[in-house]
Amino acid sequence: MGMVEEWRDSIAHPTEIYWSPVPPLLWPEIRRVRFRYTGTLDGSEIDALMALFTEKQGAMTIDADEYGDMMFRYDYETGDVTGLHIEDFESRFLKKYPAFADGWAALKPKGKRGFHNSPWLTDEAALDYARRLKDMAFEATLAPDWPFEDLQSISPSSPSR
Repeated sequence: MGMVEEWRDSIAHPTEIYWSPVPPLLWPEIRRVRFRYTGTLDGSEIDALMALFTEKQGAMTIDADEYGDMMFRYDYETGDVTGLHIEDFESRFLKKYPAFADGWAALKPKGKRGFHNSPWLTDEAALDYARRLKDMAFEATLAPDWPFEDLQSISPSSPSR
């Protein structure tokens, strides 16, 4: 339970909020993946990749690393991890983790700038790339300084619901 301010009629009113328990995270076995990439658009510095593992909607997003560059999406009712979101993907993430650069070069559509939304992919290269990203995010949740103690990580090999 905590307090927040709710604004009504330009006046802040303290409001009591109740936090419901968050279920343990359930990491899926990835059988298909959809990539959504937003590159530089009209001079803006947007550079983000989202890897979706399921078609579930209504997911919450929470940081998976200390800098907030990698976030995972999960269903707040079941705890199912539904995907990953990585900010500054090409400009920072791939430079920090060069082992992911080759795989992305093979997946990224050639000559495309801006937004790209792949179909659901089932080929081994796409699945391997998604699994490596998922494993990296999962490992981050095991770090002793991971800031979200209320979320308990469950091994990626655990069956999802």
